[in-house]
Amino acid sequence: MTTTMEAKQVKDILELMHSEIAPALGCTEPAAVALACGKAREVLGSVPTTGKIYVSGNIFKNAMGVGIPGTGLTGLPIAVALGLTGGSSSDSLEILRNISADHMVAAKKLIDSKLFDIQVKEKVHKLYVEVQIENGKDSVVVIISHKHNHFSFIKRNGEIMLNDQPADEKKTKKKPVPQFLSIDTILDFVEAINPKELDIFNTSIELNLAIAQEGLKNNYGLRIGQNIAKNITAHNGVYEPISEYALMLTTAACDARMGGSILPVMANTGSGNQGLTTSLPIIAYAEKLKSPHVLLLKSLAMGHLIPIHMKKKLGPLSALCGVLLAATGAACGIAYLQGGNRETVKKAIKHMAANITGMLCDGAKPGCSLKVHSGITAAIQAAELALNKDIEALADGIIEEDVERTIENIASIGRNGLSCTDKMIIDMMQNKK
Repeated sequence: MTTTMEAKQVKDILELMHSEIAPALGCTEPAAVALACGKAREVLGSVPTTGKIYVSGNIFKNAMGVGIPGTGLTGLPIAVALGLTGGSSSDSLEILRNISADHMVAAKKLIDSKLFDIQVKEKVHKLYVEVQIENGKDSVVVIISHKHNHFSFIKRNGEIMLNDQPADEKKTKKKPVPQFLSIDTILDFVEAINPKELDIFNTSIELNLAIAQEGLKNNYGLRIGQNIAKNITAHNGVYEPISEYALMLTTAACDARMGGSILPVMANTGSGNQGLTTSLPIIAYAEKLKSPHVLLLKSLAMGHLIPIHMKKKLGPLSALCGVLLAATGAACGIAYLQGGNRETVKKAIKHMAANITGMLCDGAKPGCSLKVHSGITAAIQAAELALNKDIEALADGIIEEDVERTIENIASIGRNGLSCTDKMIIDMMQNKK
């Protein structure tokens, strides 16, 4: 099906794509906490002497057990301390990229002082970090909310310097944000876009392959990628089949990222793991199939835009594991690489929805590699089923004939149906013995 797309639509989608796909160093939840702390220190003008850090339950959940790049440590205390003692907020979610030995010493002293209190704050947005610090003379409050790198409030000595907090949707009759994306518009965009506009994905290929190789060479986390490599290396080092190669690259990258690698990744909607899960299977298939580079770039654009579209409906951070969204993008990209058309892509989405919609998020941690493995396995199966013209698309359970309604059902489950589950998971993690 050949379609045309207005230049403004192409421009709008490109702008959205560039706002949602960006490099990130380490898990984005502790990075957001470090970023808020770093900004607060800059506004204060010195390393603080006391302070309180409040985070939403979902930020706590995703920062509790994950490795912090270059430190050998895990969790929120070191992320807070590193932000309060160094780094530049201009580096955004890569604020921890230039950690020095002196920086680590200062951060550890701050942790040992026990002058900084970290608490979970109730009844705030799911993505929320509030930093309140003092140095004996001045005080500063900084809030990041709704996006990992969005400063929504800054106050110094009682003077409000920034107030960009969205209205409380539960207390106001706010009209829903217009949704200009759909699966059809994404496919129209992929067909219409000049590949020269997709250079961001060349950077994505470079960054995400680099951390995959890091995970294969060094011992991180559960070493799932390394284990796959040991099991499938044969015939003078050729990896067979393609599916195992895709699984190996993606899980190795996740192993490294969750284990504290200092290498950045290209994230999707604020999640590095989702960026890896979306891109690396498509890259692996393109490499082994010797696909034209232009086709790879277009497949990556589709693969990234589909989880962006789904996340806009679901919202940031929930009890629904983001691997579902990212792996759905991967399934569509893999199918498109192999000649899949509009209906093929929609079938792949439905097969993914029928398979792993129930996967729960219990925080960022080394075990995320297990879920990435499951997601990519499902994605490969979904692409294969979608490419088989003898197999009809599903329309049972939560799956509907209309793919957009299917996506709405997934979002409703994650946004509304699992809200109690999310709280239960966070309570379990806070009260571990």
